Formats: sequence, C-alpha cells, structure tokens
Amino acid sequence: LYKRISAVETEAELDDLQAETIDRFGLLPEPAKNLFRIARLRIAAARLEVERLDVSPAGGSVTFASTTPIDPGALILMVQRSGRSMRFDGPSKLRFTGQHDDAEQRFDAADRMLGGLARCVTQQ
Repeated sequence: LYKRISAVETEAELDDLQAETIDRFGLLPEPAKNLFRIARLRIAAARLEVERLDVSPAGGSVTFASTTPIDPGALILMVQRSGRSMRFDGPSKLRFTGQHDDAEQRFDAADRMLGGLARCVTQQ
C-alpha cells in the first residue's frame, strides 16, 4: 500500500486509492491519514517544482527547482507582504517562521505555503 501511495501522481488517483483503502480496511488510523496527507502535499509540491518542503515547530523552508513555474516577481511580492515571517535564503530557498507545535499545525502551514506559492505561478 505504501508503494502504491508513493507512486500516485494526481489528486484524483490519490482520492481513488484512499477510498479503496477505506473500503478495504475501514476507517484509517491517524498514521495512515497522515500518509495520505503527505502524499497530497507531495503532489502539490511537484506541480510547483518544489524540491523540498520542511516545516518544524518554529518555522520551515521551501527549496525550489531551477525550472519552477513560480513567477519571481510574484514571489518577491508575497515575501514583502508577509512582514517578517518570510525571507529568502539564497537564490532557490525561502524560509518562513511561525508556531507549528503539533502535526496538525505543521500540515496546515505546509498547505498554506503551497497554496500561496500556487498563486504565484506564471499564467501561460
């Protein structure tokens, strides 16, 4: 099951696999729910060509691939509007601060960060 989850490439495929898993095994325990949440974040990060997303209790970082579709100007504007909660750390890394004491807060922070980055994608 873990191998199948890691091979999923779209949210629709992940939704189908999650439904199949629940149908087969019943309600998911917390670790299994978290595995599906991580897979969902991985899919969102892949669309943005984010190489790495880390969230810790005191903040986190995002590392971008050189081919990311994120518009640099829009990203700079997002950082400027964040006050002091975001800053660049080199040409391909963005750091952010915040209190994320438990797993739920870290998942929410990762989701919010990817959502904000998705709004910075260059429209073609």
